[in-house]
Amino acid sequence: MCQAPSQRHLLKLPWLLLCVLLTVACSLIRVDEIEKQDLVGVWKEESENCEKTSQDCSWFEFTADGIFRARNIPGEFFGYVKPYQLPSNNLFDASGTWKIELSSDPLGNHKVRLRFDRDPETGVPVYNDVLYVSGKKENMRLFAWHGDTSHRITFVKSEDLQD
Repeated sequence: MCQAPSQRHLLKLPWLLLCVLLTVACSLIRVDEIEKQDLVGVWKEESENCEKTSQDCSWFEFTADGIFRARNIPGEFFGYVKPYQLPSNNLFDASGTWKIELSSDPLGNHKVRLRFDRDPETGVPVYNDVLYVSGKKENMRLFAWHGDTSHRITFVKSEDLQD
């Protein structure tokens, strides 16, 4: 004969459902582990303007030896520190070194640490910045933000710069 669940068992049921839902949600939004090879290549700005031509779009190129070069990157997101700060609408080219910083938080974003080279033309010293990693390996994005996290520039991996 079937017994009705006790009141004590019924009180545990919502907590059990909550734990299951949180586990499923965490597995859906978690960022995959990434390796250097996942980032090697060209990453172009993701925007409508850049779908038509890449001529004026921002891009980063990461090499396997930990070097990057970047073109047309906005000072608003990658601006130098004071007193060398560029106007926010200024685009500039840069180079430097990069490395992956894996997040210890399963819900956190991995980071690409950028160390910008000194710019001999402007006298801007070496400085550090970061790109954040979002998404799964098959549709990974890199992004930087300014002010608040909704104000961002996003980069997607591209086959080349001629797209």
